Formats: sequence, structure tokens, C-alpha cells
Amino acid sequence: MVDYKVSLTTKLKPPQKGLIVIEPEDYTSAEVKGLRDSGAKVLAYLSIGSISDEREYYGAYKKYALKRLENWPHERYLDLRIPKAREWCVNRALMLRRMGFDGLWLDNVDIYEEYRTTEMFQAIVNTLMAIKAIRGYVMINGGSLFLTDLMIPHKVQLGAYKNEKNAKKMAAALKKKGFNATTIEMDNLQKVQAGAFSSQENADNLVEKLHAAGFGSAKRITLYAGKPAACIDGVTQEEVFSLITNYKGKGKFTKQTREESERYQAHMRRIVKNGLQGFLLEYVDKDDNTLRLRIKTFCEVAGMTGCCISADKDL
Repeated sequence: MVDYKVSLTTKLKPPQKGLIVIEPEDYTSAEVKGLRDSGAKVLAYLSIGSISDEREYYGAYKKYALKRLENWPHERYLDLRIPKAREWCVNRALMLRRMGFDGLWLDNVDIYEEYRTTEMFQAIVNTLMAIKAIRGYVMINGGSLFLTDLMIPHKVQLGAYKNEKNAKKMAAALKKKGFNATTIEMDNLQKVQAGAFSSQENADNLVEKLHAAGFGSAKRITLYAGKPAACIDGVTQEEVFSLITNYKGKGKFTKQTREESERYQAHMRRIVKNGLQGFLLEYVDKDDNTLRLRIKTFCEVAGMTGCCISADKDL
């Protein structure tokens, strides 16, 4: 695996090897070049889903800010549905590339979990594709819900309801006929879906079966028609095996729950299957060698490109 380091609070000096992520405001172009010349591939941190009131440019863009992020009091979500907000992200990315960075490490795409709408999904896609067009390596930190919809974009939907009882009634009718059904909240509605597929053909086949079973409202909904690699090159997922339980000081850590860990492991395997590079970012006490070994073993077996294990929540 490639050496992978995320260092946002400590300034790094050459020599450095492997892939490193740094806070660009702490470096000059000459210093970035020095890191690259010493053998490192250097990515700049950039949050596209939030904006901090500690940044010098906050005043100019705070009108596009939404609610605060949990556990991060200085951060507010950035409304990417607004063209000017997306334009700022792309211009910032272009400036960082001109500084000499090899690419970008994009944070807080998890905004999609807080504002799960078709409009927000497309706004994130548009932002990523515009940044990808600048050229250079593009990595997302987190964003598992967005990435799942990016990789499995074809949904089979049977209705969208304001009343949750009506949605559950439709879901129950589907299950009675032998179709697995779920209800999700999206676009401020309760949507009933009987399947999600990476293949449009498979989704269309299910629509035909549902029509034949008497569910004439079934239709395919496609969120994204391209390939994930058109938007990004790699993905970092935090806390696949570990969990931050206290954000004060250096933080306190424990093991991730079994259910969440298994879900994230499957997610990262899907990342690799879709031709993207996968990285883990874990928070583990220095003396917990058992968990450290478990993380490294998974990375090797599952084909992860790299992993970073930190004993401090402030990277």
C-alpha cells in the first residue's frame, strides 16, 4: 500500500513520501514544490460542503451558509445548490492547482445526508465534474450516502408521498407480492422504492415485473448516467473500524459498531469495484495494536490503496 498521511494541523517538511494531504493556507507554492520534489504526491484540503467562520473569505460567502455542523462549531454547511457557491468551490480549486498541488482532498460532501434532495445531489455532481475538469487527482473524504447514489444511481420508484402512512401502505403492498421495498426521505417526501441498481437494464427489468404484478406506477429514476470516475479518483472513509466518542482535546476513541463497520466495509469494497482508489482514515489509541492490525489487514485484503491511523482527532 502507498504511504498515506493526512496532516492538517502540523506543517510538514521534506523529505516526504507517498500521498499526503495538507492545509494549503499553511504553505507557499515553493514549499509545495519542495514536498513534491522530495517524492510526495501532495493534495490540498478543500471543503466544498461547508465553510468556516475562521477562514478569511467567510464574510464574502456566509450568505450561502446553512446550519452548523455537529461537533464542529466554526463550520456551516455551504449551499451548493446556489451557482455562486459552486463557482467559489471551482475557483478555489483552480487556485490550489495553480499553487502546484497534485490534486485535492474534498471534505464535507456529507452535506447530502443533511439535505438529501435531487437538486443537492446534482449540485454536488456538477461541482465535482467542474473540479475534475481542472485536471489533477480528486479525492472525496466521506460522503458515503452520496457515493452510494453515484455508484447505484438507477432507482425503481412506485410513489412519493407527503404522508408517511401512505408510503408505508404502498411498501407493505409490495412486500405482500414478494417485492423488497423501502421508504426513503428525499426531496421532503417519503419515496417508496423497490430496487436500486448500477445497471439501467436491471432497473428496467424490475419495472416490467412490477407492471405485470399490477403496480403500474413503477418507473425508473436515474440520478446519474455517467461513471463515478468522471467525478472523482479516490475516496477516503473515516471510522470504518474506529469511532470518535469525545471531540474534546485529542479525542477519545472506541471501536465502530459491528453493523456500521460491516456497512462501511461493503461500501469501500464497492468503491474499489467501481475502479476508484480507496483509503481508510481511522482514530485509534496508540496502545491498541489489535485494532491497528485489523485495519491494516482489511486494507490489504480488500485492495485499499492506503490507510492513515491517527491517535489524535486533530490531524
